[in-house]
Amino acid sequence: MSKLSKKQRKIARAAMPFDKITGEDFKMLKAKKSKKAEKLYKKSQKVAYKGRKAVDEGREKRANRKLKRAARLESRSIKLEEKY
Repeated sequence: MSKLSKKQRKIARAAMPFDKITGEDFKMLKAKKSKKAEKLYKKSQKVAYKGRKAVDEGREKRANRKLKRAARLESRSIKLEEKY
């Protein structure tokens, strides 16, 4: 039986050794968070592009929805970057 709780095991699995919590585990988790923020930013850019394209096509309602979503995604990625 493991001496670590379920949440502790999740942390320990981030890096070797998988049965102990070390500083390397926290470094890996932090890197994972920054990758997530970068991925969100790229997604927001893609959605914003689709919104601008919809404006050019004259589809205002769709453009507003896409641009609003892009703004939300971008602000979420900024918050993630500031947090870590």
